[in-house]
Amino acid sequence: MKTMYYLIAIALINVMAYGQTTSSSLSFDGMNDLVEAPAITSFNAIGEGDFTMEARIKVSPENTSLYPIILSNRTGHTTGIVVFIHTGSSPSASGKVWINIAGINYPASNCPDLRDNLCHHIAVVRAENQLYFYLDGNLNTSRPILSNGNTIESHGNFRIGHDAAYSIGSMHFKGEIAEVRLWNVARCAEEILKHHQSSIIEKPASLLSYWKMNENFGGKINNRVNTGLNGILGVSAENDANDPSRLPSCTSLPENEISGPLCISKNTALTFTLDSRFQQQAIQYVWWFQGCASELIPTPGKPYEITLHTGQYETDGKICVGVSYQTAPGYKTFCKDLTSCLITHESDWTDATKQNTTTEIYFPNPFAEKVVIKISESMVSAKIIDIHGNLMIQTPLKGSVVELQTSHLTPGVYSLIIQYMDGHQENTSMIKR
Repeated sequence: MKTMYYLIAIALINVMAYGQTTSSSLSFDGMNDLVEAPAITSFNAIGEGDFTMEARIKVSPENTSLYPIILSNRTGHTTGIVVFIHTGSSPSASGKVWINIAGINYPASNCPDLRDNLCHHIAVVRAENQLYFYLDGNLNTSRPILSNGNTIESHGNFRIGHDAAYSIGSMHFKGEIAEVRLWNVARCAEEILKHHQSSIIEKPASLLSYWKMNENFGGKINNRVNTGLNGILGVSAENDANDPSRLPSCTSLPENEISGPLCISKNTALTFTLDSRFQQQAIQYVWWFQGCASELIPTPGKPYEITLHTGQYETDGKICVGVSYQTAPGYKTFCKDLTSCLITHESDWTDATKQNTTTEIYFPNPFAEKVVIKISESMVSAKIIDIHGNLMIQTPLKGSVVELQTSHLTPGVYSLIIQYMDGHQENTSMIKR
């Protein structure tokens, strides 16, 4: 029997120590909002070859455009590719996903009406002369396409939420978009199902572009594959009327990653961190190592660290975290192997007693009757919104401390947004008991 002596110490580190904030996705107003990124040479090079386009969307029932655009690289109506929702009243329209390739429309005829204000994953795959439409990880529609003249090549910029073939103010998307991925291969059904509710951690060469769109402030979206393909909100790098807004949303996915060293040695403090950008809907975390579990109810919007102060033990097993969401029953599990250690790097390990513990500026969390904010000179205002984006409380920040009375709020998850003088915002999830 293996012998193990350890103490599990949980360090909930203030998010300010790392400059991280709660993740969000982009909300488009359906009037003039858009995101624009540079033309993608490798995507254009696909031509008439195989591809996969993915996104997570929440389509508002209030869309007034006939063709609310999700993704497009077009400059005109007969070149390039565009994925959109058709809001017409015919049976082939009615809120279904469509794709237009080189001027030819192809509907996902079996798709339900997606104007339900719920989060969905969509994927469109071309494999030779066949199109496959996936909804929430499952094949929904397959159909043949033209055998030639269906190139996706276009030298225009890539747009999200709009299509450059239309003027600003026309065919804009109303709702939320995140997790946009472009591939130069036909992803198989198993791959799409596996990642329709999880981020892409290992990024193969076939992944040409990946915008998570979960940044919390600033006028750009980062490309996780090629920083040269970072996009801008609106029509300029500055704040403008065409910028989508940032909201906590189920379209935004957690990183699905536990970071930390893979190797362990005797009598060493070994720390693992669960990425702070897990969905705001996460309600419970369970860590376990070698079959021993420790339940946590975490403070949302912060990194979660678990430290094993180890004695004598063997280097096998896994450290895992299970995450339970309000939107899905049970736990999703992510693990790190602790096996096959060849070289140890003690500089990678962190002792919980040496963590930076920056003072809280808002507390308590979870809260009940009130939220207290310690005010700094650079703060301007604070507001609390619910998970649907509704403004619940708003107040200017003056003096040294302000108390937000929250007894009227129903239990659930909220976002506290602090506005600063330099224009940036800090967004943190809060739980009302």
